[in-house]
Amino acid sequence: MMNLQTERLLLREFVREDVHVLHQYSTHPALQRFEQGPPVSEFQFHRIVQDIIAEQSDEPRRSFYFVVERLADSRVMGSVYIAQRNQDREQAEIGYMLGVDFWNEGYATEAADCVIQFGFEVLRLHRIYAEAVCENLASIRVLGKLNMRREGVLRENQYFHSRWWDTCMYALLRHEWADS
Repeated sequence: MMNLQTERLLLREFVREDVHVLHQYSTHPALQRFEQGPPVSEFQFHRIVQDIIAEQSDEPRRSFYFVVERLADSRVMGSVYIAQRNQDREQAEIGYMLGVDFWNEGYATEAADCVIQFGFEVLRLHRIYAEAVCENLASIRVLGKLNMRREGVLRENQYFHSRWWDTCMYALLRHEWADS
């Protein structure tokens, strides 16, 4: 089982027992504001977690999903991932989700920074990218704190909650990360 650790956080691989708490976090109205479609049921979420657990034994491995746990009290706070989405193994996408009780304390930045370091140092990636609904200012702030550069906007490319939304695209190159 692969674990990563920061000063305050343990990033560990998913286990079945994580389903309930992560489902509760992911279906909170504040998180759903920027998500497409209705919240998934706990049963559907369980199947998603089963797929993630199955992928943990893939060789070669293309995605790494971690539960974010606070070291001080072992409380599950959310999740973070880094995943190679296409055949180009030189780049990967990151994403994160934290329960609302853990917002505005730097945890999302700390967890995402840890997987970025993993991506560049261990996976030897050239480019790491992320996307966020442009109105999701909290996520945009996290990406800025990670020194990710805004590369562009996909205008009105997502339709949910009865309206069109823009998606902001961010990326960080290995040499930019090494220089920061």
